[in-house]
Amino acid sequence: MSRSGTLAAFAAVGLLVARVTAPSAGHDDQKEGMAAVHRPDGLTVISGTFHLGMGDTFDAAKAEALPAGTYGTWPAGMKHFVHAKGETVVQFHGDGPWAITYLDPADDPRNKKK
Repeated sequence: MSRSGTLAAFAAVGLLVARVTAPSAGHDDQKEGMAAVHRPDGLTVISGTFHLGMGDTFDAAKAEALPAGTYGTWPAGMKHFVHAKGETVVQFHGDGPWAITYLDPADDPRNKKK
């Protein structure tokens, strides 16, 4: 998943709104690893289809498809996984600083060599 702008907005204290784009890469699924958020989060699906599942194991069949226009919240500490079908834009909102912890550090894109 790519984030437009800077990640500094995620580290700031106070209200935050950030849009995240999962660009189409010519294949059906784009998967983000198992993770847990540290604070309550809000989410709005702007375009595309965002899939959200809960639990400790990635299982695309158990994820709920959230089409454009869907919105909701989840509590701090919720273990979850996401994936997108084609290009998908989501908007997160909540209180910063915002952080995410990947259950398997190998899934964390910040650990990938460029």
